[in-house]
Amino acid sequence: RICLQPFTLSECEKFAEERGLGMSQTDIAECYMALGGIPYYWRYLARNLSLAQNLDRLCFAIDAPLKGEFDELYSSLFKNAAAYKKVVSTLARKKAGMTRLELFEAMGMSATGKLSETLETLESSGFIRSYLSYGAKKKNTVYQLIDPFTLFHFKFLETPSSDEHFWSSTLASSAQTAWRGLAFERLCLLHLPQIRKALGIANIHTEAYGWIFKGDDTYSDGVQIDLIIDRADNVIDICEMKYSKNVFAIDKPYDSILSRKIATFSGVTRTRKAVHLVFVTANGLMKNQYSGRVQSEILLSDLFTQ
Repeated sequence: RICLQPFTLSECEKFAEERGLGMSQTDIAECYMALGGIPYYWRYLARNLSLAQNLDRLCFAIDAPLKGEFDELYSSLFKNAAAYKKVVSTLARKKAGMTRLELFEAMGMSATGKLSETLETLESSGFIRSYLSYGAKKKNTVYQLIDPFTLFHFKFLETPSSDEHFWSSTLASSAQTAWRGLAFERLCLLHLPQIRKALGIANIHTEAYGWIFKGDDTYSDGVQIDLIIDRADNVIDICEMKYSKNVFAIDKPYDSILSRKIATFSGVTRTRKAVHLVFVTANGLMKNQYSGRVQSEILLSDLFTQ
């Protein structure tokens, strides 16, 4: 039994350099967001094509080598592939993930031990992750789809396009923009050690959580936080992960959202720890009248460290 982990961004960068692909860190990150860190997929990349052209050739051309990869992948890994595909297709519907009970209900199943076994196998294989919402009990563990290629499949490949140049022709579309935002969050979650290193807490014990609050009489609006790092040095980092082609700017409406997030989290959890706001961005955070509330900034380049 071999636990073979995908490449990290740093390893993909070395792989690209070795093959003379001439890719920027942005290209490597976006390729990772689509294909994950799987060398088998990366070896198909042609050095004379742009990333967009490569994704067209790999996923959307008539003879695209990865067009049927989703079915082949799950069939080759799991004996009862249909059960595994049903779980990941259900989890794909909900960005934040689902508890076991929510999964049972969404799949129209009664509670069985078989689902637990399926979830454990998917997690050990790197397709999903499990996490606790901050302050929640273990029975409320959330399972979240995190495999980049599986997410890419459900977003763009499940219903195949007849356009062989689909990716190149829709680069500026709202669908691709929305996908990049979600995929970048998953990219960050797959590189938590690099985030901890960038924060200077690699040697401090931490626990990673998410947090979903649906609102109550005191705090009427719901709040979702995708990444909370609870640190042993009496600090809680609330991480915002934002992908944009340019420097990211916090505007007045978003500043209000951030203020409400922090106030709601602090009030509901009654934490006595310092609450810090961390931004992870592709191209940095613009300095303006609202950026002062941010304690730490992490750049895409920080995710490329070993």
